[in-house]
Amino acid sequence: PSLSSYEYQTAASYEDSVRMENSAYQFAKAEDLHACGFVFLSMLFTTLANPATLSAPLPATDDDTLQRLFSEIFGKDVDELREYYANEDVWSEVVALLDMEERAGWDLLGKLLLAR
Repeated sequence: PSLSSYEYQTAASYEDSVRMENSAYQFAKAEDLHACGFVFLSMLFTTLANPATLSAPLPATDDDTLQRLFSEIFGKDVDELREYYANEDVWSEVVALLDMEERAGWDLLGKLLLAR
């Protein structure tokens, strides 16, 4: 039996609703992962940093600075971001930690930061 016009419209409307709901879910998930990446980045480079000194002060690690560094200055390139952190003495131990297991930490950070 064929579908009536009403049944067809109802089925199409339901499919559209499911598709929009799935898209909204995927968008929200990507936003959450992206935000989690910046929280992770901030926590790592503040709590695990070597103590700042007069000769090696702790550079800015606020959310706006981190987002600007990653997105605007380094063009969302995780390797360039890594080089920036590697050139700061206060973050040498954090970079070494993220470099372990063939840079698995940087890989995770990249997946989070680039989720959206």
